[in-house]
This record gives sequence, structure tokens and C-alpha cells, in this order.
Amino acid sequence: MRLYDKKRNAEFRERENPDYYLIRPNFGLGYKYGIFQIMSEFRFQTETNRHGKESSLQEFKRYYQVGIAPSFAIADSVRIFTEIEYREPIDRAADKNLRYFNFYPGISMNTESFGTFSFSLLLGILPKEDNAMDRGIRFSYFYFFDTNQ
Repeated sequence: MRLYDKKRNAEFRERENPDYYLIRPNFGLGYKYGIFQIMSEFRFQTETNRHGKESSLQEFKRYYQVGIAPSFAIADSVRIFTEIEYREPIDRAADKNLRYFNFYPGISMNTESFGTFSFSLLLGILPKEDNAMDRGIRFSYFYFFDTNQ
């Protein structure tokens, strides 16, 4: 569960209203067998106000999102992967810029002491006019702290 405070003094943008809080529960699962690994995620997001209830003059943006990411180890510290993410707004007419269906082929490298680095390309599957994102690159870094010491 992720909770985000208002973005005070921020400009209004089509994706997020700075006067609302964001609530984002998500659920993920992973499975690993030998060189194969797969991760999946389900996410829901809604805007809300202090009272948690829309008035007749307000319209909260809401969406759900699912993702799946299979990967294969090609060496001890190198994996090739692909991520697929689909996001659908609850109200397509009001939230037309929130929808996307993206494909991310990529590669990740795990280091001994510096964490994991990954790089992937973002390719939109939906037609350009229906997809919130067209194309791009994603660079990620993960570091897991050892708490057993």
C-alpha cells in the first residue's frame, strides 16, 4: 500500500491533481525455477480528498494496472527479460490519458556489492493516439540491504 500526500503549490497536470491525495494498493507475486524467473503485479490507484468521498463537482481519477515480467539468466549475474504492463482507467472518457499497454524488452546485471542495474526499451502496443506513452527507455537500480548481520 502506498499513500501519497498532496503536491502543494504544484501546477495542475492532466495525470494528477495536486489538491488530492493518492492511494495506491498493489499486490505482486514472483516465482523462480532454475534460470527462469517470473514476477507479476496488480495495482489500483485512486485520487481522494481529506473526506475520502467525491462531491458532485469533483471527479477522482482511478485506474487499475497489471504487469508480468518473465526473465532468463544467461550468465550468473546477467538476465534478459521482458515486462508487459497494461493500465486501464476506470472511466475512459474522463481519464483518457491514463491508458497504456507497453512492452519492455531489456537486460539486467547483478553486481556483487553494488546492487542490480537494468536497462529496457519502452514500446507501446496500442495505437499512438490510444496509448498514454509512445516509446522510451527505462533505467533501474535496485539494492537489497543485508539485515542478517
